[in-house]
Amino acid sequence: MKPDDELAQANVEPQKLRKFFDEEFPQFGALIDDEEITRVATKQVSRLPSFRSVGPRLNMGDRTIVLGDAAHTVKPYYG
Repeated sequence: MKPDDELAQANVEPQKLRKFFDEEFPQFGALIDDEEITRVATKQVSRLPSFRSVGPRLNMGDRTIVLGDAAHTVKPYYG
């Protein structure tokens, strides 16, 4: 979801989140009980921190290679 998506906001109506799961992921909707849907729908918005590289150069001339965990925009220890 994009940050400005209605379902990415805090305190979404649980029925809207349930409808989303039922329409987009019908195979999983039955696995999520109403209590969990309500808990997720009414949670506060959370944001991941932003990261900047302060390490060595990531390029050599006009060539760049990024391997493994360095290719992630989110550090692996953030889950």
